[in-house]
Amino acid sequence: MIPPRRAALTILLGLLALGCSSRPDVGADAVLRPSFETAGGTYAAGTAFLIEDDSRGTLMITAQHLFGPPGGLPAVIPAAELPDRILSAQAYDAPFEALVIQGGRAVYLPDARPAAGLDATADYAAFMVSDDGATPRLTLAGTTPQAGDTVWLLARAASGAPASRHLHRGTVIEADPSGILFKYKNPTIGLRATSGAAVVNDAGEVIGVNAVVSRRANGIHGIAAPIDGLLRALGEV
Repeated sequence: MIPPRRAALTILLGLLALGCSSRPDVGADAVLRPSFETAGGTYAAGTAFLIEDDSRGTLMITAQHLFGPPGGLPAVIPAAELPDRILSAQAYDAPFEALVIQGGRAVYLPDARPAAGLDATADYAAFMVSDDGATPRLTLAGTTPQAGDTVWLLARAASGAPASRHLHRGTVIEADPSGILFKYKNPTIGLRATSGAAVVNDAGEVIGVNAVVSRRANGIHGIAAPIDGLLRALGEV
């Protein structure tokens, strides 16, 4: 017979385990570093990831605001002009050691636009791409996270975390159609070049596209463009 004290401890540990968040089973090979060819040359900016679309095949997803000054361009390229002005898209693995995506063409998403302040409603872009199938495709979540839920940025941090770490934990503060606001657990993480990265739930499903970093007195916050907006946009074109 298990002693009462040990039984109580076992139950307590079990309850604590249920309340703990588990790290998603998503590999570092799902993290892509895209580059884009324009008439003025090729530039690399941000982060990206792959999904599978029923009608278009493999899509590379990133952030719309990268096609402007935040991405290193002199002026914004509106979503309506991406198919004509971005001649092709490529992507490397996160260490920039291997070219894994070539020849991507932009999908016109009529409502796509850069984040403005804390509004990241439609800060997403999509490119039809082809590859050898080795890069994982991420699954899109069917529900929006709630306040208190754990989310994870799928990206390589610029600083404040080991180069080998590709998942960075956060807690949702609030979520609505304008964006999913979350606070990073790591108060020193450097997030340069993570725009366009997937933000995933504990199951490894994409809940949003990383769009905004906000450094506040109480820590570092992120805002993701909700993935349901991207799903609607893809269904309308």
